[in-house]
Amino acid sequence: HPIVVIHSLTGGEDRQVFTELRIRPEGFQWEFGNSGFYMATPFSTDARFMTAGISIVYFYDMVSGKATQVNLDWPNGLGYDLQTVPGGFIALLAAGSHDEPAFYAKNGARWTRTQLTGDHVKNFQSFNVSDDGKTIVYEYSTASLMPQLYRAELSDNKLASPTQVTKLNENLVKGRDYAKTEIIKWKGSNDEMVEGILYYPTNYEEGKKYPLITAIHGGPQGSDKDLWGESWAYPLQLLTQRGSFVLRPNYHGSNNYGLKWSESICCGKYYDLETP
Repeated sequence: HPIVVIHSLTGGEDRQVFTELRIRPEGFQWEFGNSGFYMATPFSTDARFMTAGISIVYFYDMVSGKATQVNLDWPNGLGYDLQTVPGGFIALLAAGSHDEPAFYAKNGARWTRTQLTGDHVKNFQSFNVSDDGKTIVYEYSTASLMPQLYRAELSDNKLASPTQVTKLNENLVKGRDYAKTEIIKWKGSNDEMVEGILYYPTNYEEGKKYPLITAIHGGPQGSDKDLWGESWAYPLQLLTQRGSFVLRPNYHGSNNYGLKWSESICCGKYYDLETP
């Protein structure tokens, strides 16, 4: 089992922390002022494994020596990333086919969540905030749009005046048609709604029939989002150019949809819910 040790650079002492918690650290972020730090870790109800679950966050206070779970006020848990800024931290929260950026203001041992707004907030892949918390650089894409870096001002929890910073792969973008995509939902196992990303054939004509290919993510605790996702294993645009629909389903057991959804295939139901 992993352990967390704080090493003093001045005195040379080592102190093991989080000893009373069941954790598998996924990253650390020091609070501004170094009064403590945040740690992300998986959480599941399984007594043995932490593979299928959600990500939660703890704050360790250096003065009191106590760890407190941050109330994210978000049932799906932490998504892709967390970064401290003056007065709190910004996090991407798990929200199904996308991650939802939010600012958490710290007041003592409490945190208050405020959603970030702006044109690009549902299509972040990663981000970095300036030390003063006023400027953010992020990677933006959709399932139909190749990634680029953007810079925006953070003002009143809104991404203002977004500006494209990079112009990557221009020769791949100019003069090419990329598949139209949309997020769709349908009723699956247990009469519960399943979400997925649907890619249209390049020269789609309404009313005409086309073959359908399902591009199924592994895991099973993975998920597909409304982000650019081409790879050698999933050449989605090549398939749509050849006249096929492509569906990327986030079946039962996928992450980013909360603890119940992630753990729904446990206990002898490993193949029961995804297939139908």
